[in-house]
This record gives sequence, C-alpha cells and structure tokens, in this order.
Amino acid sequence: MISENDDSVDAVNELMRKISIKETQLKIAQESNLIHKLLH
Repeated sequence: MISENDDSVDAVNELMRKISIKETQLKIAQESNLIHKLLH
C-alpha cells in the first residue's frame, strides 16, 4: 500500500518537474525573442 502511494507521489513530482522546466524554457524563449526584437 505504501509503495503504491510512493509511486504516485513520484509520478506527480516528475510531472511537476517537467511542467516547471517547460515553463522556464518558454519564459526564456519569450525573453530572448523580446531582446532580439529590441536589438533589430
């Protein structure tokens, strides 16, 4: 029972980590695009 619970917690943590990474990449992409527009 406990191991099943741990697995689902790990799955949620992994998902949250992936979402966080995606949001960070998106933010960096938007910022670099903005800088690119300002420079040209």
